Amino acid sequence: MAARIHRTVAVDDPTLRLLVHTPHHGPIDQTRMESILHLRAQPEVVTWVLGVLESSSEDIVRIPAQKRWEMLSRVCVPLRHAGRLLGYLWIIDEDESLTDAELDEVAAAGRAAARIMAQGGMPRDTSLVWERSILEDLLSDDVRVRTAAMRLAGTRSGVDGPLRVLAFGPLPEPPLSQDLKDALYLGLDGVAANTAHLRCLALVTDQAAVLLVPQRTGGDGAIGALAKAGRAACTRALGGTPVVTGIGEVRTGPDAVLTSYRQAVATAHVVKTTGRYGAQADWSEIGAYRFLAHHAEAAAALRDLVPDRFREMLADPAAAEIVRTVEVYLDHAGDALSSASALAIHRTSLYYRLRRFNEVCGLDLQDGDARLTLHLAFRLARLLGWTPGKPLSAPGGE
Repeated sequence: MAARIHRTVAVDDPTLRLLVHTPHHGPIDQTRMESILHLRAQPEVVTWVLGVLESSSEDIVRIPAQKRWEMLSRVCVPLRHAGRLLGYLWIIDEDESLTDAELDEVAAAGRAAARIMAQGGMPRDTSLVWERSILEDLLSDDVRVRTAAMRLAGTRSGVDGPLRVLAFGPLPEPPLSQDLKDALYLGLDGVAANTAHLRCLALVTDQAAVLLVPQRTGGDGAIGALAKAGRAACTRALGGTPVVTGIGEVRTGPDAVLTSYRQAVATAHVVKTTGRYGAQADWSEIGAYRFLAHHAEAAAALRDLVPDRFREMLADPAAAEIVRTVEVYLDHAGDALSSASALAIHRTSLYYRLRRFNEVCGLDLQDGDARLTLHLAFRLARLLGWTPGKPLSAPGGE
């Protein structure tokens, strides 16, 4: 429901102690931040809000904004079952723009939450929602939300200290169906649950299926085993479609998860598009791709970087052999012997192909600046899914 109406949903107990909240959608205010950080708002806010609620018998109560507490307007659904008050469901509605249909959905969600709480199901469900919401909050663009989530990650989920992210992808183009998200989440959550020596959190974003892993894992071997198990779980959820793994750096602080997540997703993209790293790679292993993977428009950069003739050669089947030779030569830092060995050709053939490239493309491979430019261009082309003799197939490519 929170995603559909683009609002954050929170549930308090009858004393306004926070039980659970969804990942953040839309605005948040100081009162909500206090509740997240301390599990309860300031005492004067609690007293005033309870007074408003107790004076109303409505199914949905609107709480007006209060500037003195930096509190935005919100709606509240008292959670009652069989005449018993079990808690309150909250949604910030700063501009009072929730429609009647959305308010009906909120009321229905409140009735469902009350039934769950009355049946004793809330503790288990709360744990599940807490874990998923904490990890989404750790990826928030709002530094206040990230800071609060980092504090809660250790106390509420047992995940603290230096952290890193494992990203599994690529996933189908968004929007992902909820069934697919659930299948991916349950698969990764099962992997985390079966890893007895460490505590991980799972999440599915539009970019990747994610595991948040504490550093105390037993080393690279444990990370490798976790990555392998995660790939198998995601492949099953995707009906047999294979995925790759990108592994972010170990980080600390409020931006730790967001930074490592971005690195992991970028690394997974590099692994998939270049084919250079097998099924997985670590951010530290991908060299210049660490810079290039964050380029907003690789195709545009490629067009700006090299002459038209070079881009034409990339897509020309007749030039595939020469182009591949130049790429290998640059990858081997201009070492003719190792380049010829990697290509399984004689050095005479190598020199002939390099000379032909110079003649056709007009770029001198003996010039250091030209070498750097071409090497970057090859990396950008690989990020676009290019293979020698085939056109760039990514959007914006040629």
